[in-house]
Amino acid sequence: MPKEPLVSFLIPYYNHKQYVGQTLDSILNETYPNKEIVIINDGSTDTDISVINNWIERNSHTLSINFISRENKGITKTFNELATTSKGKYIVFCASDDYLINNTIKDRVNILEKNQEKMVLIADTTVVDGNSKIIHSSSINEWLPHKRSNKKNYFSDEGLAYEIINRWKLNGPCSMMNKKLFIESGSYDESLFLEDWDFYLRAAAEKSIIYYDNKVAAYRIHGKNFSSKSKYKLTYSFYLSAKKSYPLFSNPYKKQLFIKKIKCQIQLIIYPLKYFSRMIRGKL
Repeated sequence: MPKEPLVSFLIPYYNHKQYVGQTLDSILNETYPNKEIVIINDGSTDTDISVINNWIERNSHTLSINFISRENKGITKTFNELATTSKGKYIVFCASDDYLINNTIKDRVNILEKNQEKMVLIADTTVVDGNSKIIHSSSINEWLPHKRSNKKNYFSDEGLAYEIINRWKLNGPCSMMNKKLFIESGSYDESLFLEDWDFYLRAAAEKSIIYYDNKVAAYRIHGKNFSSKSKYKLTYSFYLSAKKSYPLFSNPYKKQLFIKKIKCQIQLIIYPLKYFSRMIRGKL
């Protein structure tokens, strides 16, 4: 009987010692037999990594674990380094504060094995708080209500393109990727503050996304909201991604990206004005 393809679980670690044990346990508890874990400590300011080291000591006999600790390079470079370091045919990115649910790896591998032309399989997630309490049972149906998706669109290439351009809300642990196709596509663009929307736009343009109708992970929201500076960088990244992907699409998607780009340009003008207004009023 042929061996199942190797799946690499890729964890960028940064200051999440209170959560990373749950992340690692969720991977261990997945019953899929052929798997490895690659972790990169991206220069955490909290230098206590005993949680990871102790977990590896307890579980290294069960599965292959590659733990790299180095200076900070940023999340996008860390994602790409994790991918090139891994040995699996398929890769699953999982931030060190998120975790897997519902034992779905075998099903997802089977779908990608039957659809070798697809680069990435996406799925739904739950959204949880810092205590793992469910805030939203579905990121697609409930999270970001102003961008509420039409789930029917996820079952066609055209519908996926529409949702990703107009109501993008795919979060980190929702995907499984064909590593070879991911690297051949150019991986994540390291020049962008927000790398994943750019990636999914490129994948949608190539019609290389497939949807799996299940919840595969818990996406955690905790800590402070984006600062004004981060919101500006986020919007600028949206603008650059829309501009970059515009030539890849035909209408009506090209028009939708053009509108997205214009809206971002308006926001980029408004953000500094709001900042200076607050500064003048003494609220900063």
